[in-house]
Amino acid sequence: MPLLRLGVEARFYELDQSLGVILHSAKSLIDERTKALLAVNYFGFPQDLSKLRSFCDENNLYFVEDSAHGLLSCVGSRPLGTFGDISILSIRKTLPLPNGAALIVNNTSLLERKSEVVELPTTAPTNLAQFALRNGIRAIERRTSIRLAASLKGALGHTHYGLVAEPASGGASGDVTTFDNPPLSRFAMYLLHRVDVEKIRGERRRAFMFWRDEVARSIDSAKPIFTDLPDGVVPFALPLVARDYRKLQRDLYNIGVECRDYTTVPAGSPGWEYAERVVLVPLHYLGR
Repeated sequence: MPLLRLGVEARFYELDQSLGVILHSAKSLIDERTKALLAVNYFGFPQDLSKLRSFCDENNLYFVEDSAHGLLSCVGSRPLGTFGDISILSIRKTLPLPNGAALIVNNTSLLERKSEVVELPTTAPTNLAQFALRNGIRAIERRTSIRLAASLKGALGHTHYGLVAEPASGGASGDVTTFDNPPLSRFAMYLLHRVDVEKIRGERRRAFMFWRDEVARSIDSAKPIFTDLPDGVVPFALPLVARDYRKLQRDLYNIGVECRDYTTVPAGSPGWEYAERVVLVPLHYLGR
């Protein structure tokens, strides 16, 4: 993860079964060297952001809001990404763009320290051919019942999240995986101004409810982490907790879904065993 690449010490607090921050766990990790709390709005579902804001104020911490999954989500009329002193957004994870992310500085006093910002190096250009292939597959899967990604798996290599992908580069075996993140390209900017955001918002919400109900009818090897879809939430994926991971993969494949796991914390960290059982159902198409 980027913090570790920068040499920052990160202490992992515990989460509840709905991926909410357990504040007494976070409190136990604070000492005189602690500078900030980073909390993730997992899969576009907000944390209790007012409570986290108060917690950070009471403990003299900066609040870093990771909304990489929540570009279009809101709490009431307030968008995710506006609650933290600093907020992180990933544009490409919600919109059909080859790259793009944003760092939002809501606490303007931090702008005085911008000379201290460290820029991570970018080592790989955007692969536009791969982007075109992924989106072509998405378009076909949205309009038909063909499981194209699964059909092409043998011919095109590893697939994940319903898309054809290359393995991430960087990091030795056993290290935290790192990813190449090219800056927002001119091509991505061109597409960004032509995206129908409201259409994507509606499609993702409908797909979430469709696959949530389909899983409830057809699958007994997992349960959704989130069963309700609050107003304002535009989900990144439908996260499931697997009782039997391999069986869940087979069950999802049988109803037309190529799923991926979601392990983002180092082995042995709080919640690692739970994270090992989380599987994501993509929301870029509806089943037939």
